[in-house]
Amino acid sequence: MSECKCSMRVKIVGDGCQACNPSMHIEMLEEDNARLTKQLAIATTALEQIADDALDIGSAISAEQALIRINENE
Repeated sequence: MSECKCSMRVKIVGDGCQACNPSMHIEMLEEDNARLTKQLAIATTALEQIADDALDIGSAISAEQALIRINENE
């Protein structure tokens, strides 16, 4: 852990750094983690929807290509 370089005013007010106020630092890390976890869940859902849409488009294209081949062979 790094050495605290906060002024006495900062230490007394309670803001501080991770050295002189580790509980606040941990709380901020937990909040960041919760925010990032939520963002990751949203992004994952969006990517899953994009993947599903791509599969649907791929299936539609494959079906259309199959119909074209059938019509060409008639």
